[in-house]
Formats: sequence, structure tokens, C-alpha cells
Amino acid sequence: MHLLTVLSWLLSATLAQPATPKALPVPPSEGTYSPHSPEALRDLCRGRDLCWQTLRVANEGTILLEVKFMHESRFVAESDDVCDQREYWHIDAQGTRRLLTRDCEEQWGPDSQAPVSLSFDAHDRLQLSYLEWQTADRCEKTIASVDWKTARIVSLRRWIGQAKDSHSRCVNLRSFKEVLEIGQGTLASPMISFHKD
Repeated sequence: MHLLTVLSWLLSATLAQPATPKALPVPPSEGTYSPHSPEALRDLCRGRDLCWQTLRVANEGTILLEVKFMHESRFVAESDDVCDQREYWHIDAQGTRRLLTRDCEEQWGPDSQAPVSLSFDAHDRLQLSYLEWQTADRCEKTIASVDWKTARIVSLRRWIGQAKDSHSRCVNLRSFKEVLEIGQGTLASPMISFHKD
């Protein structure tokens, strides 16, 4: 058989075979997002424009998300006596959300809401530390330890003391026996409310 005849036969046989279609990626169903994705977390801003979200901790499939709401009056008049409120959300791998606490980014005056500091102790428990400056040179300090996996409050300690050095130190601490109630971890009932209005 002539070489050109063989090549013509092979080409016609190849063209006769149906092409195998390539598998196309299946688009994700609408509304199905990872529980930690920006799309899934958007509702925590509750439709407010002056809202920022910051990932503070990500560990073992669980995150701690800070949601900050800037006070609208900052754009109306210069004033320091406003609270830029922050919320701290514990969100596990299944998407279960628990509001640990709220604070203000800065304490604007005596007896007003103060900021919360975050850290981890030697047992890998999340520590929420709160220090509020009060009238008559008083201060109040609270440290809450939170189990990272379950968001359960492991311990809660409170002290009252004396403000020194232009409110840079809280000294002469004494145990404060008034107990803080543990909430449900919701917007209406955060796990811990450090400041009472």
C-alpha cells in the first residue's frame, strides 16, 4: 500500500472518532461558602458601611474575627468622646459563631468602656484582658481565659486598684468579688460584658 494511502486512511479513522469532552469545573452552588470566607462573614457588618473585619487569630480550623464599627459622629464634628465599637467573634470550622465580648478601640473618659487586649497563655487558652480607668483615681482589671476549641470561659478574675502615673499603671490590686455573668455568645448576650452602662 502506498504511504500516502496509509496516511489518508489513518487520518480519516481519527476524524471519525468522537472527541472526548473535557470535564468542566462545577461552579459552586449559590450561597454555599466556607464559613470563614468574606462572603459568609459579610452579614456580621449588619449592612453598615463604616465596618471593618480583621482576622485576629486562625488556629485549628477556628478563627477569631474582629468586627469594628466606626462611630458616625467622627465625620460630623471633632470629638474624642465617642466609641468605635469592636466585636470579637469566635467562629469554628462548622461556622458556629460566638460573640466573646465587645469593647471600644479607646477609652475616651473615666468610667467609659475601655479596650480589650488579646493574648494566649501557656496552656494555649485565649486571654481577654480588660483595664478600665475610673473616677477618683480608681481602676478595674479583669482577665478572662477562654478555651480556644469550645469558646468556654475557663476562668474569670477581677481586681480593683489605684491609678498611678497619669493612668499608666493600676496598682494596689484587691480581688473584686462582684461576679460577671456569662452570656450566651450572641449579639444580645455576649459571653462577657466587661463594662456595664
